[in-house]
Amino acid sequence: MASKIISRSTRLQFVKEYLDGNAVRDVKKKYGISHDTIYESLKIFGKEPRGGKIRKISWPQRREIARQYRKGIGTWALAKRFNVSVPSISYTLKIMDVLMRPSAFAKRHSLNEHAFDKLNEAALYWLGFFAADGHIGVATAGSQAPVDLHLSRKDIEHVRRFRIFLGATHKIQIRERSARVQIRSNKIATRMIQLGIKPKFGNKIDKQLTKSRHFWRGMIDGDGSLGIYKIETRPHVVSLHLVGPENILLAFIAFARKYVETKKIPSRINRCIKPTFQISFSARMARILIRVLYTQHSISLRRKQIIADRIMREFPSD
Repeated sequence: MASKIISRSTRLQFVKEYLDGNAVRDVKKKYGISHDTIYESLKIFGKEPRGGKIRKISWPQRREIARQYRKGIGTWALAKRFNVSVPSISYTLKIMDVLMRPSAFAKRHSLNEHAFDKLNEAALYWLGFFAADGHIGVATAGSQAPVDLHLSRKDIEHVRRFRIFLGATHKIQIRERSARVQIRSNKIATRMIQLGIKPKFGNKIDKQLTKSRHFWRGMIDGDGSLGIYKIETRPHVVSLHLVGPENILLAFIAFARKYVETKKIPSRINRCIKPTFQISFSARMARILIRVLYTQHSISLRRKQIIADRIMREFPSD
């Protein structure tokens, strides 16, 4: 492709706009030029960019920047020492494969990064709930991995409880129909992935989780349903459903076998939309499992606990 020919008068015009304080992105967009073209034109007219002369960083300097950053020197201090911009330091750290620390902005919030170190009832529950409804992102240069819980607005109180569990002060983003909280922590993301949350990362779910009724209550609260339904001539049938990846449902079947006769366990799981499956329990099996999951605990999704309490009242014994 032929290079774009730019007249001297045009160069003078956008250089003047740049030196007058217009943002680089605005000048680039207006004239259809690149970042390099602006700085090339500054050189042609003997002008220096705002903030001082452009300096290239040599490879020995790049290695030294990486070494000093790992020792704890911040990006602003390094920019001053090497007489370059902060973005230049950030770019250098990226190409030197250095994982950057959270920014000062991120440190404005408090967070207990060890919340999942001990697998107590609360940790097991939230791991189950997060396996169903949470999202773990990937860390990028200059930013830690996002850990995101995004629910219907009617469940905003549950979002608050998750934030309290994490000891987080991050703002809850409230929209017309949703409520969301996002924290950034490589430690929490790594711990979740090690335990098998989310399965898409390739790890099997830790047996400490799949053996816990608190974990499965979290899964049902997030991606399951329970209720009393009318099926043909039977007006009061208790049902329990769970939706998820095949490996999750197979693990739930193994858990259910501890409480329900093996021959009564569903022999297969139903495919919904690939890669999602569903398993259903009804009548006595459902009532037993609901009693196992929703009694003697300290945390659950309020609206599903109300349904579970109703079922246990109306069907007091099995």
